[in-house]
Amino acid sequence: MPRYDFTCVICGSTRDESVFVEDRDKPMFFCHDVAMKREFPFDAARGFFPFESYHDPSLGVDINGPGEKAEILRAMGVHETGDPVRGARNFETSKEAVTLDREPPTGRRLSDHQRDVEQGMKEKANFMLQTEDKDGKVSDPVRAQDMQSPSSAVKSGFSPTRTTMKVQS
Repeated sequence: MPRYDFTCVICGSTRDESVFVEDRDKPMFFCHDVAMKREFPFDAARGFFPFESYHDPSLGVDINGPGEKAEILRAMGVHETGDPVRGARNFETSKEAVTLDREPPTGRRLSDHQRDVEQGMKEKANFMLQTEDKDGKVSDPVRAQDMQSPSSAVKSGFSPTRTTMKVQS
């Protein structure tokens, strides 16, 4: 049986009683010959903030709760600005300002974002460059990370007229 708080509307005294759910709104307890009013228990409300899942386009993932949001921000190395208690708020006083509603969840999780970042790192590591000089001679493909720095290329007399790029998977 759940416990409920019942308050006297006359003197304000409160009783904490166990009552069947179906009987919670029946007048069962009296004070000053008046039925006591059932109150929502304060202990149940403490720390409770309703949260509706949404898609955060700036992070590129769905947010399903404050704990998960903190985990996502930590994993991405991002800090949220705004109110330190409740985070950033959608509050604007200017009449010209446009505020956007929260986007519905898309199903994109932090693991999807991390997988995309990892794929981008692989593509970056496999990025290949070819150069063509003014005589039309094309160089062999070279991994971008293995190329010499631009300043050393200029010192060696190399001056490409066209660069083609491709990604090898």
